[in-house]
Amino acid sequence: MSIDVSLGSGALNVPLLNTGGIAGFIDTSLLGVEKTTTVKTTTAGTTAGTVNDYQKISIEGSIISDLYNFAGYENDTTTNQTIAFKTPYTTFNGIVVNTTGLTIAVSLTGITITTPDSTTTYSGILLIQGV
Repeated sequence: MSIDVSLGSGALNVPLLNTGGIAGFIDTSLLGVEKTTTVKTTTAGTTAGTVNDYQKISIEGSIISDLYNFAGYENDTTTNQTIAFKTPYTTFNGIVVNTTGLTIAVSLTGITITTPDSTTTYSGILLIQGV
């Protein structure tokens, strides 16, 4: 897929790699920006809602970022929910932002959402970064 950009008397054909939502990106390698790959996985909440993980891996620097989007997440049980990273971290990682209102623990291999054991629904984002 590509897009034509008009430049006065000429035109420039710009290739687009992916234009899908948050996970979409344009190949910016010609601009000197580090290339990345993005993987999206969706996990159902224990009782309701979803957790979407948009994992971005820097090809040149090996930096991994996981952006979780919680949409109407509910856990009305007494069991914690664990979600494994698509690609595990190798050295360290940590929570940079957590706007979900949930208690979340992070390891090198995934996250554990401590059960709120309630009918409250939670929405927000969780950002984890590391190598």
